[in-house]
Amino acid sequence: MDDDSDYEDDEFNNLALLLYFPRRQRVLKPRPDHFTYWSYDEFFDRFRLSKSTVYFLVNLIGERICSTNWNHAVSSELKLLLTLRYYATGSIRVGQKQIKIMNKK
Repeated sequence: MDDDSDYEDDEFNNLALLLYFPRRQRVLKPRPDHFTYWSYDEFFDRFRLSKSTVYFLVNLIGERICSTNWNHAVSSELKLLLTLRYYATGSIRVGQKQIKIMNKK
């Protein structure tokens, strides 16, 4: 009997905490579409492949690297583009910097 009352007390305390300190709403920013954002030449300069070649690669390996829709997961297209950007520059920081600049525009 004592275990039941402890459980109910814990549940009441958890509910009281949720009511007193509600969770913040998650704000998810939309991810940019690199295929439409960059011109053909800018896209080629950044990823070292044409848009049609990247589409071909996504169709070829997209299912193997696909992700879920849970937690605003990264799409297979973006995974491939980030990998190509890393291969093109040799640095993850350059890719992160370009993405931050693009998000500010």
